[in-house]
Order: sequence, then structure tokens, then C-alpha cells
Amino acid sequence: MNSRFGAIKVGFSWARIFVRPLVWNVLLAALVAVVMGRILIREMKVASRIGFTMDDAWIHAALARNLVEGNGFSINPGTPMAVSTSPAWTLLMAAFFLVYRNPVAAGLTASFLCSALSVIVACELVRRLSGSRAAGLAAGLFLLLNPISLWGISSGMEVPLVLLSVLLVFAAHYLTEPASKARRVFEPLALALAATTRPELFTIIPFALLDTWRQGAGRPGLPRRALPWNTIVLQMAILGLALLPYFLFNFSTTGHPFPTSFYAKASHRGIGLIGALQTGDRDDLLDSLFAGPQFQVLALLRLIIEQSAVLALLIPLGLLAFTRSFRERARGWFLPVSLAVLPLALGVMAPPDALANTARRYYAIFMPYTAVLGALGLAVLWKSYRQRVLAVLGAGLILGVNLIPGWKVATKKAAEDVDTIQRLYVKMGQWIDRHVEPNALLAVNDIGGVAYFGRREILDLIGLASPEMWPIILRGRDAVRDIPYMKKYLQKRGVDYLVVGAKYYPAYTRDQATFEPVAVFEEQFVSGHTWSPQVVYRCHWDKD
Repeated sequence: MNSRFGAIKVGFSWARIFVRPLVWNVLLAALVAVVMGRILIREMKVASRIGFTMDDAWIHAALARNLVEGNGFSINPGTPMAVSTSPAWTLLMAAFFLVYRNPVAAGLTASFLCSALSVIVACELVRRLSGSRAAGLAAGLFLLLNPISLWGISSGMEVPLVLLSVLLVFAAHYLTEPASKARRVFEPLALALAATTRPELFTIIPFALLDTWRQGAGRPGLPRRALPWNTIVLQMAILGLALLPYFLFNFSTTGHPFPTSFYAKASHRGIGLIGALQTGDRDDLLDSLFAGPQFQVLALLRLIIEQSAVLALLIPLGLLAFTRSFRERARGWFLPVSLAVLPLALGVMAPPDALANTARRYYAIFMPYTAVLGALGLAVLWKSYRQRVLAVLGAGLILGVNLIPGWKVATKKAAEDVDTIQRLYVKMGQWIDRHVEPNALLAVNDIGGVAYFGRREILDLIGLASPEMWPIILRGRDAVRDIPYMKKYLQKRGVDYLVVGAKYYPAYTRDQATFEPVAVFEEQFVSGHTWSPQVVYRCHWDKD
């Protein structure tokens, strides 16, 4: 098939993507290793260690360790709980933890593997769509060097798997025929991987399936097994089977379809449509339906422009050419339509900036879109002979002015975040392990480092690992800081230690007769996404 991009070769196989261009892929993986190595060297210089950039990464580590040690998918060993927003990432970490028995080595190995594969898939996808290896390389570089990817590659968080899973969906959709076995089987598996990596990606599932059905509709001569309805039924069956363990585990541990983090961080705090429906506030409902989507679209546009104004100009060009080239029924509109709908859906359900969006990691779901479309925009300029100078200039500006200089800023932030997490949470967890009684119950607001290193039973004040906190959270956003009520609740639960950010819970610091500070941990760099200092309080309850 010919298009404005040139001849498009359709047909999916693992060999075409990973094996045949082996030398090229090894070079791409080596590039990822160099970038990752540079970040880790910076971490060693700033933090004197290699670690994770978020306390949440230690939640994944604690879940992975408990799973490997036979204590279930749990924060408190033996009490299974759907805590992880990204169970696919947690399971991948657990697989490498089984090999290394070291959480940082497990997390970084998983990050490198996913980052390398995502760059390889991005390069091959755009090369096949555009007919240009240079455009493919541009897509890989745009993906690898954007600030979110650079921060995520050493974060211990799911960012690299998010990039890979979305790109695998694109590859399954655009490098296969609608009636092929690869499309019917691999695409629903890729969609399941994406959805269990970030729940926001459930949004793209219906558009992928409907576009596959649309592409096959009306095409004469298809065998019965490849008819559109047969294809979509098979895809839905495979998708349902792949997601069944996810929903069964969520329902069995929380009674809800999604992990605890969705309810504890969003809906139970009045964020998004579900939060507005729970509160019954008419203004919140209108905001979630109208203001939220508008704000989310503008926030995404602002982020793309901040990363690279030139890339922001190339994306519409790539999108326009993409749409024109794929108007034929055999191609499909899944990518442009899902890109248009995804920020709107996020704005309605759970706007990322309403949450603790460290390093804007929740926007990682959009980075494969921007990398692919930006590179296709370059390909369009290159195909037009008179615009080749603009194509070269555009690529040079994106890499030389925006992404490569931004590398220094991103690596500096990653290194400082590692130091912050080490000082606040890792050392605090290690202190708890050494000084707190083994059978003590801890009430905690940041559970990662405390759970992994402290190895004590935890009552999670935020509600991730402790859904029993949800009724309190539903009383209002400041209910956990309602000292008279919380003192009674914590005493009733038999809490021995309170482990919180003193500035987030200032009233606790004033009641030292009940909450005696016994250890204080402070950050060196002001990160903006942590509560420093973190304080361990010993609880003294009245006997009456």
C-alpha cells in the first residue's frame, strides 16, 4: 500500500521487530544503557548511592518481596490487598526480585529492559509507517530523551512499562491486518498489559476494538473466522480472560473493580466525576464534566510545548498526514481518536494535576503519542524535497535545544530525588527496623520505605493498604487531621507509633503528651513532592 509516507509494509512478527535488525537493535539498547548509566553516575555523585526516586517505588518493592517470599500480594504480610495501581509492573519487579533478591537491582533491570524495548518498538513502528529509518530513530530519541522518560528510567516506577505497553498496542494495531491472527490475539493482550500498567489506559480499549471491527467491515472475501464480528468477539474474549485475574483479585480484597489507590487518591477525596457523585455537590459535578476536561487538554498542550515547541509544531503535521494517509478502511483511526479522547476522559475521571503528580509521571501515557506523531511530522517534511532543510533543522532543534539540554535538568532532579527518598523514607524504615518493637502497629502516611525496611504492621492513613480508613477519608479532606477524632480512632486500633510528615499533620506536633517525637528525618534538597521532616512519634494513650 502506498501513502504520502511511501510504501507501508503491513505484517507483524517478533522477528521483524527484534531479530532481523539485530545489530541496529543492539545499538539502540546500548544507547539506552548509556543514558541510564549517565543518570546512575549522577545519582552516585549527588546521593552517594543508587536508589529510587519515589517512596511509591518501595511500595512496589515491598509487594514484590512479600509475593516472592510467599506472603501474598500484600503490604502487611499475609493480608493480600490490591494496593498497586500498576500490578503488571509490580509482577515484573517480583520476577527480577526472585533473581537478584535486591529491590533496586530488580527495579533498574526491569526499567532498562522496558526502556530498551520501547525505543526499539518506536523506531520500528515509525520506520515501517514512514519508510524512513531516520524518522524511526527520531521517534526513539524523542521517546528516550523526554524529561518524563529520563526521570522514570531510574525511578523504580512503572513509567518505562507504560511507554512499552502503549507502543505494543500501536504496533499490534498498525503493523497487522485486521483479520490476522496477530491482530486478533496480540492486540487484546497488549491492551490488557497497558490497562494493568496504568488504569487510565482502560480508556483506549474500546477505540482499538471498534477500529479493528470497522477496518474489517465491508471487506469482501474474508474467511468466516475473520469476519468483523467474529474478530471482535474473539478479541473481547481474550481481553476478558487476560483481565479476569486483575478484577477477581481487586474484588476479593476490596470489593471494588479497581485497586485501592484509585479510590484512596481520587474518588474518596472528591476528585473527578466519581468523587463529585459521592459528595453530591452540583458545582463539583459540573466542574468534573466541563472544566476538568478543558483544563486537562490545556495542561497537556502546555506540557508538550514546555518539552519542545518545535515538537509541538510537528505533532499536528504528523497527525494530519497520519489521518490523510490512513483514511483507507485498511488503516484505521485508533491513534488520533484515542489521543483526542484520552485527556478528556482523564479530565472527567481523575485529572493528573489534582493528584501528587511527581515529575508529571502520569503524563507518561501520552509520550508514545508525541514521539510517534512528532517523528511522522519530520518524515512528512523530509518527503517534501523543498522541506528537507526544515526537517533536519527541526530534528536538530528538538534534540539540541530542548531534549539533550533537558537531560541535565532531568538527571539532576532524579539524583536529588534519590537522595531525598533515602534521607526521608529509607533511613526512617531502617531506624524503625532497629528500634521499634517487632509486634508494634504503625500508623503511616507514606508507606513505601517504612513497609519495605521497617517490616512492621502498618495502618495506612492515606487508605492505600488500609481500606478501613476510607470511611474516615469520606468524612472530608481534612478528616485525618481531625485530632480529637483521630486520637480516639488510633487508640481504639491500638496504634503504637505514628509516622507522618510533621508539616502535613501540624496538630500532631502540638500534642506531645500523646505523640512523643522519637526520631526526625529531613531532606537535603527541596523536592516539592515530599513532606519534610518525617517524624516517628511514640503514642502515649490515656488509660481511661
